[in-house]
Amino acid sequence: MVAPMLMHALKAAATGAALAIYYTPLQTARKIRRDQNVGALSPLPFACIVANCSVWVLYGIIGRDWVPMVASNAVGVASGAYCLGVFIRFAKPPAKTFATQLRLLVAGFAVFVALQARLAAWRGAPKKVHHSSPYPLDVDGETRDALG
Repeated sequence: MVAPMLMHALKAAATGAALAIYYTPLQTARKIRRDQNVGALSPLPFACIVANCSVWVLYGIIGRDWVPMVASNAVGVASGAYCLGVFIRFAKPPAKTFATQLRLLVAGFAVFVALQARLAAWRGAPKKVHHSSPYPLDVDGETRDALG
């Protein structure tokens, strides 16, 4: 069994690392705003941040892991969405068109995932979810309530 102090330290380190990752695209967005030009950049990394973090936020909500799972990934959703918005604002066609399509695709994907999770709950998904994944680190076999 892993000591609780170590688990808290690992959660704090993972949260800090995630927040640092979600901060880095903001530097790129600041440069885009300053130059008012996206140059040769692609909007794909920003869209991927939003999609990835949206899934982890949903996973955290289902598993009721508010901190750090939902909190840190909600920051990632906001960061990626902001950067994608800045990209769209200053891009010229065809990059602007591609970025706008990515934004719609990511939004549609997030809605689809949320509806699927709700549908699973409505159909009688198990009330308990056992986290066998290394993220979040539930090495003691802790079980949490899910969707209700």
